Amino acid sequence: MNAYSKKTKKEVRRLAALAHERELKKALSDLNVKFKQWEKEKIDSFELDSEIHKFHNKISREIFKKYNSYYF
Repeated sequence: MNAYSKKTKKEVRRLAALAHERELKKALSDLNVKFKQWEKEKIDSFELDSEIHKFHNKISREIFKKYNSYYF
């Protein structure tokens, strides 16, 4: 049985939420670059759609799973 205090668990959850936010923000920033390229017609709608799909079905899910696993 784990002997972590409530205070320690709370702090770990706070730090995990902060890391989650930062990693998600970076991933969304990368996706935003694709939107800007699309607006400037450097990529077409199909490529943007593919990037959105990749973000939703892979990147975002991987980040979610990483930070929503229960360790104690």
